[in-house]
Amino acid sequence: QEGVEWTIDSPGEPIPAEIQSVLFERALDSRNGSGVGLFLCKSLADRIGGILTYSSLPSINRFTFTIR
Repeated sequence: QEGVEWTIDSPGEPIPAEIQSVLFERALDSRNGSGVGLFLCKSLADRIGGILTYSSLPSINRFTFTIR
């Protein structure tokens, strides 16, 4: 299946599970550095038929954008 997948790895502690569940929501408090940026990215991805996901690896936070 053709398409594009773009992955950004950010070193650091994994995002806590209680925040992961609301990570792409508009109301997330920006004091923790997550702000409205992820909400806008997810909204744009959805609008063009893409998928934006978060996953954590040891010492890495991974954001992946996929469009097919």
